[in-house]
Amino acid sequence: MRDYAQVGSDSRLPALAITSGEGETPAEFAAYRGQSFALSVQRGWESWPPNFFAWLLFRQAPTQSQQVILWANPDLFADTASVDPESDTP
Repeated sequence: MRDYAQVGSDSRLPALAITSGEGETPAEFAAYRGQSFALSVQRGWESWPPNFFAWLLFRQAPTQSQQVILWANPDLFADTASVDPESDTP
């Protein structure tokens, strides 16, 4: 997606945007497609895990993650049919 051309007719809106995963969806991204993912994951304990045997046997321990949402304009996807807003038929 490094060298994509902007396909949409409205060039004021960005084709891609990243927002934090906390809070509400911004109104300007209502027509966008979004996917959340963890930007960073860190352990949620100081020195030893709270349940050492669960960590030792199953690698289960509390973690802290920073979630972000990648928003993309629907025109960037191949499965989106281009619809003319002026016409009645898609």
